[in-house]
Amino acid sequence: MRVYMTRNWLVTRSFVKEVLKYCGNKPKFITDKAPWLVEALKSLNLEFEQAWSSLYLVLSSRG
Repeated sequence: MRVYMTRNWLVTRSFVKEVLKYCGNKPKFITDKAPWLVEALKSLNLEFEQAWSSLYLVLSSRG
């Protein structure tokens, strides 16, 4: 899997499509409020929830 240094809609959408190859079902994404991420998830018709910073950190630390 390739990881990109830039953050924009096109790169994010490509990255998410690559991640989906490793998922059995459609996952629910928990995101921050990055507009490029939200738009990429919407364009792929994926479920997501925007979390506040503290909640996002707690959930991401459980990895």
